Amino acid sequence: KRKKIIDLLKRNDVEVRPIVTGNFLKQPALKYINYRVSGKIEAAQYIDQNGIYIGNHPINIKNKLKKIADLFSL
Repeated sequence: KRKKIIDLLKRNDVEVRPIVTGNFLKQPALKYINYRVSGKIEAAQYIDQNGIYIGNHPINIKNKLKKIADLFSL
């Protein structure tokens, strides 16, 4: 589903980026940090695998948001 959504957005000139959060444990920089994991990371893993980020801007982007909503008939 995620790939289909990303493809649809890109075909319609909507910039999509990988989500910035998600599973931080996958970051290579962690090899330089002493850390421990407390609890399960199921939510972070889900976000990492399924999340997308649609940018925002300080100017009025109402028309662009409507365009995205229209793509999904929201």
